[in-house]
Amino acid sequence: MKLFIASDIHNDLKRSEKLIEYINREKSSSLILLGDIGRDSISLFNQIKEKVVACKGNCDTLDDILSMKFPCHKINYFSFNKKLFVFTHGDEYSFLDYCQSFGDDFDFFLSGHTHRSSYKSYMNKMILNPGSLSSARDGNNSYIVMDEKEIDFICIDDDRVFNKVSYF
Repeated sequence: MKLFIASDIHNDLKRSEKLIEYINREKSSSLILLGDIGRDSISLFNQIKEKVVACKGNCDTLDDILSMKFPCHKINYFSFNKKLFVFTHGDEYSFLDYCQSFGDDFDFFLSGHTHRSSYKSYMNKMILNPGSLSSARDGNNSYIVMDEKEIDFICIDDDRVFNKVSYF
Protein backbone atom coordinates (compact mmCIF):
# COMPACT_ATOMS: atom_id res chain seq x y z
CA MET A 1 0.00 0.00 0.00
CA LYS A 2 1.13 3.51 -0.79
CA LEU A 3 -0.01 6.81 0.59
CA PHE A 4 0.08 9.86 -1.67
CA ILE A 5 0.05 13.37 -0.18
CA ALA A 6 -0.47 16.56 -2.19
CA SER A 7 -1.27 20.18 -1.48
CA ASP A 8 -1.86 23.53 -3.12
CA ILE A 9 -3.02 22.23 -6.48
CA HIS A 10 -4.85 25.48 -7.32
CA ASN A 11 -6.89 23.89 -10.10
CA ASP A 12 -3.94 22.63 -12.15
CA LEU A 13 -5.79 20.03 -14.24
CA LYS A 14 -2.76 18.66 -16.07
CA ARG A 15 -0.89 17.86 -12.87
CA SER A 16 -4.08 16.65 -11.15
CA GLU A 17 -4.66 14.17 -13.98
CA LYS A 18 -1.04 13.00 -13.81
CA LEU A 19 -1.27 12.43 -10.05
CA ILE A 20 -4.50 10.47 -10.45
CA GLU A 21 -2.84 8.33 -13.13
CA TYR A 22 -0.02 7.46 -10.69
CA ILE A 23 -2.49 6.69 -7.90
CA ASN A 24 -4.54 4.41 -10.15
CA ARG A 25 -1.42 2.42 -11.08
CA GLU A 26 -1.07 1.31 -7.48
CA LYS A 27 -3.10 -1.73 -6.49
CA SER A 28 -3.89 -0.28 -3.09
CA SER A 29 -3.38 3.39 -2.38
CA SER A 30 -4.85 6.43 -0.68
CA LEU A 31 -4.53 10.17 -1.23
CA ILE A 32 -4.46 12.94 1.33
CA LEU A 33 -5.15 16.40 -0.11
CA LEU A 34 -4.02 19.27 2.09
CA GLY A 35 -6.27 21.97 0.67
CA ASP A 36 -6.33 24.68 -2.01
CA ILE A 37 -7.53 22.16 -4.58
CA GLY A 38 -9.72 24.07 -7.04
CA ARG A 39 -13.18 23.28 -8.40
CA ASP A 40 -12.17 21.54 -11.65
CA SER A 41 -9.49 19.50 -9.89
CA ILE A 42 -12.06 18.51 -7.26
CA SER A 43 -14.19 17.08 -10.07
CA LEU A 44 -11.25 14.92 -11.14
CA PHE A 45 -10.52 13.73 -7.59
CA ASN A 46 -14.22 12.94 -7.12
CA GLN A 47 -13.67 10.18 -9.69
CA ILE A 48 -11.42 8.37 -7.17
CA LYS A 49 -13.38 9.51 -4.09
CA GLU A 50 -12.98 6.18 -2.29
CA LYS A 51 -9.21 6.80 -2.14
CA VAL A 52 -9.32 10.47 -1.07
CA VAL A 53 -9.51 12.33 2.22
CA ALA A 54 -8.87 16.08 2.44
CA CYS A 55 -8.70 19.19 4.55
CA LYS A 56 -9.92 22.66 3.67
CA GLY A 57 -7.41 25.20 2.41
CA ASN A 58 -7.67 28.98 2.67
CA CYS A 59 -8.60 29.20 -1.05
CA ASP A 60 -11.26 26.46 -0.92
CA THR A 61 -14.74 28.01 -0.95
CA LEU A 62 -17.90 26.62 0.60
CA ASP A 63 -19.09 25.71 -2.92
CA ASP A 64 -15.81 23.84 -3.48
CA ILE A 65 -16.26 21.85 -0.29
CA LEU A 66 -19.90 21.08 -1.06
CA SER A 67 -18.85 19.71 -4.46
CA MET A 68 -16.44 17.20 -2.86
CA LYS A 69 -17.57 13.59 -2.75
CA PHE A 70 -14.80 12.71 -0.30
CA PRO A 71 -14.34 13.71 3.37
CA CYS A 72 -13.01 17.23 3.96
CA HIS A 73 -12.60 19.06 7.29
CA LYS A 74 -10.49 21.91 8.63
CA ILE A 75 -8.47 19.34 10.58
CA ASN A 76 -8.57 15.71 9.54
CA TYR A 77 -7.12 12.34 10.54
CA PHE A 78 -5.94 9.23 8.72
CA SER A 79 -4.35 5.95 9.75
CA PHE A 80 -1.67 4.34 7.58
CA ASN A 81 0.73 1.53 8.44
CA LYS A 82 -0.41 1.63 12.09
CA LYS A 83 0.53 5.33 12.30
CA LEU A 84 -1.88 8.17 12.99
CA PHE A 85 -1.74 11.20 10.70
CA VAL A 86 -3.13 14.60 11.66
CA PHE A 87 -3.43 17.05 8.81
CA THR A 88 -4.51 20.60 8.19
CA HIS A 89 -3.80 23.12 5.46
CA GLY A 90 -1.37 25.10 7.60
CA ASP A 91 -2.94 28.54 7.39
CA GLU A 92 -4.48 28.33 10.88
CA TYR A 93 -2.74 25.50 12.74
CA SER A 94 0.97 24.86 12.89
CA PHE A 95 2.39 21.74 14.53
CA LEU A 96 2.85 23.54 17.86
CA ASP A 97 -0.58 25.22 17.67
CA TYR A 98 -2.20 21.84 17.13
CA CYS A 99 -0.27 20.20 20.00
CA GLN A 100 -1.15 23.03 22.40
CA SER A 101 -4.83 22.92 21.43
CA PHE A 102 -5.46 19.20 20.95
CA GLY A 103 -2.51 17.24 22.34
CA ASP A 104 0.21 15.19 20.68
CA ASP A 105 -1.23 11.69 20.43
CA PHE A 106 -0.29 11.15 16.77
CA ASP A 107 2.73 10.11 14.69
CA PHE A 108 2.68 12.42 11.65
CA PHE A 109 1.63 16.04 11.25
CA LEU A 110 0.94 17.15 7.67
CA SER A 111 0.37 20.64 6.35
CA GLY A 112 0.73 22.57 3.11
CA HIS A 113 0.09 26.29 2.48
CA THR A 114 3.74 27.42 2.16
CA HIS A 115 4.27 25.94 -1.34
CA ARG A 116 7.63 24.62 -0.04
CA SER A 117 8.36 20.97 0.64
CA SER A 118 9.86 20.12 4.02
CA TYR A 119 10.25 17.47 6.65
CA LYS A 120 11.36 17.54 10.25
CA SER A 121 11.44 15.09 13.11
CA TYR A 122 10.47 16.75 16.39
CA MET A 123 9.19 15.36 19.70
CA ASN A 124 9.15 11.84 18.18
CA LYS A 125 6.79 13.09 15.47
CA MET A 126 7.37 13.52 11.76
CA ILE A 127 6.27 16.88 10.34
CA LEU A 128 5.77 16.87 6.57
CA ASN A 129 4.86 19.40 3.91
CA PRO A 130 4.64 18.05 0.35
CA GLY A 131 5.07 21.50 -1.19
CA SER A 132 2.80 22.59 -4.01
CA LEU A 133 1.73 20.39 -6.90
CA SER A 134 1.29 23.42 -9.17
CA SER A 135 3.07 26.54 -7.97
CA ALA A 136 6.11 25.62 -5.92
CA ARG A 137 8.22 28.27 -4.27
CA ASP A 138 11.18 25.91 -3.90
CA GLY A 139 11.61 24.84 -7.54
CA ASN A 140 9.82 21.48 -7.37
CA ASN A 141 6.11 21.08 -8.12
CA SER A 142 5.86 18.14 -5.79
CA TYR A 143 3.93 15.54 -3.88
CA ILE A 144 4.83 12.77 -1.41
CA VAL A 145 4.58 9.01 -1.75
CA MET A 146 4.95 6.89 1.38
CA ASP A 147 5.26 3.16 1.81
CA GLU A 148 5.94 1.14 4.96
CA LYS A 149 9.54 2.37 5.26
CA GLU A 150 10.23 5.52 3.27
CA ILE A 151 8.89 8.90 2.28
CA ASP A 152 9.67 10.08 -1.25
CA PHE A 153 9.33 13.71 -2.28
CA ILE A 154 8.69 13.62 -6.03
CA CYS A 155 8.69 16.38 -8.63
CA ILE A 156 5.58 15.77 -10.74
CA ASP A 157 7.06 17.51 -13.80
CA ASP A 158 9.96 15.09 -14.31
CA ASP A 159 9.12 12.22 -11.90
CA ARG A 160 12.38 12.83 -10.05
CA VAL A 161 12.69 11.81 -6.40
CA PHE A 162 14.44 14.85 -4.95
CA ASN A 163 14.32 13.80 -1.32
CA LYS A 164 14.02 10.40 0.38
CA VAL A 165 13.44 10.00 4.11
CA SER A 166 13.28 6.83 6.20
CA TYR A 167 10.89 6.89 9.11
CA PHE A 168 10.22 5.01 12.33
